[in-house]
Amino acid sequence: MTTKIGQAIGELAAAVERLREATRGYPALSEKLFGGADTWIRLLQYKLLPHLGGEGCLVIAVAGGTNTGKSTVFNMLLGGNVSPVRPTAAATCRPVVAANARRASQCLDGLLLSGFRPLPLSDPDAPISHDTPPDALFVSQQDALPDRLVLMDIPDVDSIDRDHWELAENIQAAGDVLVAVVTPEKYKDERVVAFFQRARAAGRRILPLMNKADPRQDYAAARAQLEDFRRSAGLERGPAFVMPHDFDLAGNFQREIAPLDGEKHLRAYLDTLDAASIKTEVYRDTIRHFSTQFGAFLDILEDTSRQLRAVVADFEARADQCAEQYDPEPGEDVGRLVHDFVQSKRGPLRRAIGYVNDKVGQGMFSVWRRAGAALRGYTENGEERSARTADDLAETQRRRVETLACTLAENFVRTVQTLGEPAQSLAGGEEALNIEAVVREIVEETTRNVELSRTFREHARQTMEAWWNDHAVGRRVLMELDWILAASPFAVALTMGVLTGGFGVPEVAAMSGTFASTFFAKIMEHQFADHWIKFVQPWRDEQRARFRCALRAHLADAFLARIRAAIAVLEGEAVETMRRCHEQCRKES
Repeated sequence: MTTKIGQAIGELAAAVERLREATRGYPALSEKLFGGADTWIRLLQYKLLPHLGGEGCLVIAVAGGTNTGKSTVFNMLLGGNVSPVRPTAAATCRPVVAANARRASQCLDGLLLSGFRPLPLSDPDAPISHDTPPDALFVSQQDALPDRLVLMDIPDVDSIDRDHWELAENIQAAGDVLVAVVTPEKYKDERVVAFFQRARAAGRRILPLMNKADPRQDYAAARAQLEDFRRSAGLERGPAFVMPHDFDLAGNFQREIAPLDGEKHLRAYLDTLDAASIKTEVYRDTIRHFSTQFGAFLDILEDTSRQLRAVVADFEARADQCAEQYDPEPGEDVGRLVHDFVQSKRGPLRRAIGYVNDKVGQGMFSVWRRAGAALRGYTENGEERSARTADDLAETQRRRVETLACTLAENFVRTVQTLGEPAQSLAGGEEALNIEAVVREIVEETTRNVELSRTFREHARQTMEAWWNDHAVGRRVLMELDWILAASPFAVALTMGVLTGGFGVPEVAAMSGTFASTFFAKIMEHQFADHWIKFVQPWRDEQRARFRCALRAHLADAFLARIRAAIAVLEGEAVETMRRCHEQCRKES
């Protein structure tokens, strides 16, 4: 492995750990990302990272299914009773590694095989005890072993105990060479075959060994069975080894494991392996396999981020569509612009009369407001209609906003229930927030009095000035109405009843200065005709923008807060580092 790839692997591993830590608070997201990541995580943790620790040596693991005699083979390779042998199935539940003093020390320091809890093998029965830690790795010092290889005995790859074959998978990822121990009963076992298929795909060298073989006709049956096993597991032709069916074999550790073809028995063959070239080949294949697996993980990560972003965009679009349904009605503040504009066109006499009349009206407001209550309705086609006051208009606006916000909230709640994972778990639901309180905040923020913007004031002035100059008849009508209003507020009540359907009649009768703006808003709506829509459109756009911002800030964000946080994790620094390091591995593998 080159220095560049080694550095990239180290940075990538650290970034993966940061991502895993960041997603722990989002179980559904963590499961989506890492639920199928066992293969590449094992390669990273048990093979690639340990190699960064320095000097390499061949890690040779004896692997196989239940009751195939793995521990017996392991002990025969060592020439002594190191790993406990029992006639019961799945006896070895914790891995055992044998190495010389130097390599055993490295194992105990976690340099050769990371991801385990290395312990010295002081109790011979510890590897078959379930009372030991599940991640334990027992280290036995065997000085007869050369410095360039260590041997491992691992749990069954097909045990009914899931912990056993998960450990076997971890060690398979750690090993360079696997001695595949099979029997006439196990060589076609689907789980056993699949284990060695994965090992070969990940770049491991596989040495088949048929145990309990029938020696007749030069092991003819064993040869056919091993050929079938090779084909099923996707193995190339190469050395294979055999042990005859012999119940006395377990105690005879000095016997050799014979080759089917060739001159060297298994232990001698292992001693002649070129450690440097095999490790180079294994690491190259491992990195290539890891790069492919990790690339698929990055695709899942990107796809998940894209799906979550689509949910955010959908919720925001729904909020925007809801805001477009809001049709705010101009009130006193908009009408006052018209009133003030017409006042600016008065002559000196009219301005003086209007000023005095406004002051008198303000002092008489409370009296005339009660008196005006009698004029708040009139009969039309035999039905009574209530005149709308400024307060009525404000309450109507509040009800409109509340209705729209409640409808959107209900829409969000229904939509969350249709989302797939992890979006559904991340999205806030009805139970996660106080929708009633959220709606109140939206109503308050949207309908509270806010001074008209400078932009709209300038737009209104230009529009009215242009209209004033282009419409002589309409200009005279407004000036005459303004004169009536300034001179005699009571005289305008009848006019308003006709032109506005009773809106603001008692208030204008009570106080010209305050409610003249409402009056002029209605009058100008008739006088401007088509120009009125253009006149108030910027104001309506501003009000809808306020409503839209309130919907997003208080409602949409309440549902999307955790989704946004998850997106930030998926598109953060750790992921950028992983992409960069993966590209480095892909280029140099």
